[in-house]
Order: sequence, then structure tokens, then C-alpha cells
Amino acid sequence: MFDIITIGDTTTDIFLSVDEKSKLCSVDKKKTELRLKFASKVPVKELHRVIGAGNASNHAFGATKLGLNIAIYTIIGDDDAGEAVQNKMEKAKISTNYVVVDKKHGTNMSIIIDYSGDRTIMSYHADRAYHLPEFAPTKWIYFSSIGSGHEKFNNKLNEYVKNKRIKLGFNPGSRQIILDMKVLKPILEVTEILFVNKQEGEKLAKKTGNIKSILKSLREFGPKIVVMTDGGNGSYCYDGENFYKLGVMKLP
Repeated sequence: MFDIITIGDTTTDIFLSVDEKSKLCSVDKKKTELRLKFASKVPVKELHRVIGAGNASNHAFGATKLGLNIAIYTIIGDDDAGEAVQNKMEKAKISTNYVVVDKKHGTNMSIIIDYSGDRTIMSYHADRAYHLPEFAPTKWIYFSSIGSGHEKFNNKLNEYVKNKRIKLGFNPGSRQIILDMKVLKPILEVTEILFVNKQEGEKLAKKTGNIKSILKSLREFGPKIVVMTDGGNGSYCYDGENFYKLGVMKLP
């Protein structure tokens, strides 16, 4: 039996740390805009490549390090990046029984620009055809970011979780956050724990400001527990009765 099966897209992340002394790049914090000089060559002081990134993949690697038995359902391209992802997962002892190779489209890619203490992400997500596998027994499913056009997948996952009596953790990606709540309802109504950051929580709840009010609104959509992170301010949790707050460790 698996402890957790994660579901979500896997990417290769390229981190670009832009030289903050460069006059070719600037930030307008009032308009929340990152500005690059058009048609210029912006200097990058550091570059890092992360194979097998993405929320579901990150969760799988982290849970494996805790000694849990993990599998992942994800779709990769038939390319060097996809091969590298699968090799890394197998080396980490993550079950790749449910890794699907897409012969038509490449592995997803994200370019992350690290500048002025924050990250701006440009992401490429290939169009995928998602089909829920018949999984081996598992205690939890952790569902995260997948591409568009997955309404049927949501309905099938809803039925699967209820029929198998599996606990579901849901951390929606950006392409899921922008969807109408009717599309997300089949997932949210069977969710044990919903994970969002503050900005995502505000978008889903369609309200800003008061943390407790946002958490209450999110729980009304169906999840039993709502966890919301807020960067350096820590994270918050609401289980229908009690509110909790957890700070962050002060590290570089």
C-alpha cells in the first residue's frame, strides 16, 4: 500500500538570478510589475536547473525523504528532460508505475526570474490528455497543478476518492485557480485538506483582508481543513472549529 499518490504536472525549472545592479531590469511595486528593457540582453549572475519540479513532484520527493511510500501520476515528454525526470524519481525510490510518456508534446518547462527578493515565473504547460489510472491501494491522494480541460478528470477523481474512501489533499495550481468554482466543486467537496497561498485564497474566496474570513469562506466550498500560507508571515489553518497560526524560521 502507498502512503500517498501524488497527481500533477512535472516540469523542468530554470532559475535565473538577475543582477540587481543592472539598469536593464526594474520593479514597480505599486503596479506589481517586473520591467525588462525591450530588445536588450539582461545579465544573469546565477543559473540553476531543477529536474522534476512542480507541486506534485516536489511533494513526492519531500514525502519520500520522510520515509513514506510514494507514487506519482504525471505526464512527461518523450525527450531528454522527461527521461531525466523519470531517472531522478526512480533514484529517489518514487514509484513511476503511473508516469505516462507523451509522444507528441515535450516535458513542461518553467523559467523563474529571481529579482528583488521575489520570483516571476514564465511557464510552459503542454496540452495533455489526463486519464485517471486504477491505482494500487493508497491512504492519501495529493492532487495539484495540471493543465486545462480536466473537468472530466475532476469528476472521475471525485468518484474514485469516495468509492475507495481515500483522503484527498488538494493544492490547486494557477490554471485551476482561475477556473469557475463549478469546475472545482467535485474536487473541493471531497477534499480533506485544501492548501493555498494567501493570493490564491483571496481569488477563490473573492475577498481580501481578514484571514479568518477568507479561511471560513474557503471551507464552505467543501474541504474539512483549510491551510493558507502567507510568505514571511507564516501560515494559517482552520478546521471548522479552531484557527491556528504557525510562524516561519528566520533563515537566510
